Amino acid sequence: MQGWYNSLKISFLIAFLGLSTPLLGQASAWVAGESGKAYIFRKDSLIELNFHTGTRQLLRNAVWQPLDSFPIMAEPDRLMKHPKPYVLSTADTVIISFPGSGLVYGLDRKGWPKRLDDTYYSGYNFDCFRGYVQGVLYSVGGSGFWLRNAVVSYYDTDLNEWEQVRPFYGLNAGFTLQLGAQVDSGTFILVNSPDKTLEPTITDYQVLRINLLERDAETIGVLSIDDGSREHKITNVGSVRHLALFDVDGFLFVADMLENKLYEWLDLTAGTGPYNGFEGVIIQKDTVHLIYSSSTITNPSVRITKVPFADILSYCRDTDMPVYRTTAEQLFYRYTTEFLVVLLGVLFLVVFLVRYNLRQPDMEKQFVQKLNPHEVRLLRHLLLLPPGRSADITEIDLLLEMDDKSWENQRKIRSKTFARLNELADEMLGYRNFILRVPHPEDKRARLYHISPEYRGAATTLLRHV
Repeated sequence: MQGWYNSLKISFLIAFLGLSTPLLGQASAWVAGESGKAYIFRKDSLIELNFHTGTRQLLRNAVWQPLDSFPIMAEPDRLMKHPKPYVLSTADTVIISFPGSGLVYGLDRKGWPKRLDDTYYSGYNFDCFRGYVQGVLYSVGGSGFWLRNAVVSYYDTDLNEWEQVRPFYGLNAGFTLQLGAQVDSGTFILVNSPDKTLEPTITDYQVLRINLLERDAETIGVLSIDDGSREHKITNVGSVRHLALFDVDGFLFVADMLENKLYEWLDLTAGTGPYNGFEGVIIQKDTVHLIYSSSTITNPSVRITKVPFADILSYCRDTDMPVYRTTAEQLFYRYTTEFLVVLLGVLFLVVFLVRYNLRQPDMEKQFVQKLNPHEVRLLRHLLLLPPGRSADITEIDLLLEMDDKSWENQRKIRSKTFARLNELADEMLGYRNFILRVPHPEDKRARLYHISPEYRGAATTLLRHV
């Protein structure tokens, strides 16, 4: 029996993880909305796989009918290790993995889930990203009970265990998946979900370009619908090639990560999130399935609309918005009013400064023209004094030519001259207390005069006119 299981397990790995399938680089992804439950289409029938109860059910006429059961883990492992599954599928394979535990399942010929891994429960990568590239299943980031992380690991099919990818450059210190899609053979564009334990910032929904083959990542912008409020409820549904599907407040959006264009699904007002057993969206292979149940006593029914990849955008309208913008662009769009106020303020300041600079030389010339020759000579002398130097009474009297005047007349003339200079400077140039009168440090009865340090630099332009 054990030998049969080992051979069956190897066949699973060859069938699902083999490198010969040409569409392995085009795997679709679906993120379940319920813990422990995965929904898959098998021969056009919708089947529920419940990893908590170990039951398979078939949806028929809006009623779930039991099919059979499959082996499950004992408590509490079956509950702890089976949170919301991540279902990846290609043209001929389906793989179900569980972030938070690392469990990996394939499907046998009967559609029973069979565990492929020997993973020891880790508990550090809830809400991580799962991607499938060239036959290798990758896991990026995630959160644990306390912290978010930037661990990148891959599922090793030889060891049946997850191994860490080292080195890996440029990934955020903590990454959890909000939504994302594959844009080429090894590159994904992913949106980081905000850390609710921190205050909102402009980088809440950072957009990353991650190349799993070259082992590097870079931040390329911010999700455009982020308005900084965190009031929008964004739910990841999954991806088909380069198209990511997600629900925002009950509306289904499609993000074209390759062209950076955002679309809204038309005429869809219910069932916009992941399928929950009653209504919603399931992504499998290259097809989006929209499922609605409308049951009455006499007429139970289920409506399933299948939309292949090539027709997805025909169901949508272009929102004329990008999926993401650079951080600078998003700042402008989010704070347009504030930016306009600041811009107008800057423009007003520039105009004021230009007008002031054009007007100031003319006012300085008029100021000097109102002075008599003695006052001009005195002003020039004060402007040319070295910093820290003041003019004493003797210098002032010589400049004003008051040698033949009495001491009392000299005092009155000095007082009137400085009062007139300060009054004109205040009136015409806006210089209050332009010339200062201070006590002599060695003779308290004497006075010294100098240009106020506040205006000394600006007033030097007066030398052009004196």
